[in-house]
This record gives sequence, structure tokens and C-alpha cells, in this order.
Amino acid sequence: MVLMKVLTIMALMVISITPNSYAEQLKSKRLTLFQEKVLLYPQSPTLGMEVHRVSDQRVQASVFSIRTGIPIGRARLFSMTHNNEVFFLGETDSNGSVKFKDDYRNMILLNPQGGYRETVKYHPTEDIGFLVAMVGHKSSFTIFNREKIYGEGW
Repeated sequence: MVLMKVLTIMALMVISITPNSYAEQLKSKRLTLFQEKVLLYPQSPTLGMEVHRVSDQRVQASVFSIRTGIPIGRARLFSMTHNNEVFFLGETDSNGSVKFKDDYRNMILLNPQGGYRETVKYHPTEDIGFLVAMVGHKSSFTIFNREKIYGEGW
């Protein structure tokens, strides 16, 4: 229930944002209009995120304080696909990390006219357009690199 409220509020906030010069840069990345709006939402200057593909189907993300480098636990991580599907990937552990893989996940499909539909769907990591980390009212976004760059295994 809380997840749905957070995502609904996030969607309503970003829909009202007007584009600026950064929007032109995003168009070259083949993002949907809704994804562009989400990425235009102001990011927290203190919340950082790094993402590493561990294998073809496994990914590890880390959330940390940009100012101190200290890992942030209990940050919620979401992905958005190129089909405007939003998936909850999990919460970071005490080391600021969350690991996820191709799997069935809770998701919502955002309707361009408003509202959403909840379901469970298979979520391959190759479908991720970008990731959103949220801690309270702070958020950080990163465009997901689907290239085969492997970090350390888990």
C-alpha cells in the first residue's frame, strides 16, 4: 500500500514538470515521454547510486551519501522499463547494497491518461531503462547500462 502511494505521488509530481534543455539530451537516449519527465524531477545532491551488472541476469546497486561516502541502508530501489512499467526491486541492506536478477516482481503499469494497474510480472534486467533510489523524500536516478560490464560476483 505504501509502495503504491509513493509511486502515485512520484508520478503526479513528475507529470507537472516542464521540460528544459536537459530534456533535449534525454531524447537521444530513446526514453519515453514519461521517463523523460521522471528524469527531469530534481535529484538529491546528497544521494548517490552506482549500478554494476554482475552477469547477464544479475545486477547489484549501491546507494550512498555523496558527501561522506557512507552506505545508506533501507533505500528503496525501483526500475522503470521502456514500456513505462515500474518494478520494486528491493531495499538496500546495511552496506547500502541490493542485488536483483531476472525474476517475477511486483510492478505497476502507468497509464498515460492517469492511474495505474498492479500485477506481478517477469522482469528481465535487460528491459530496465533506468533505476530510481528513494530514501524518504530524496531520490537519485541513473540510466541503466545494459552493456555486459561485469563487476564482482555475489
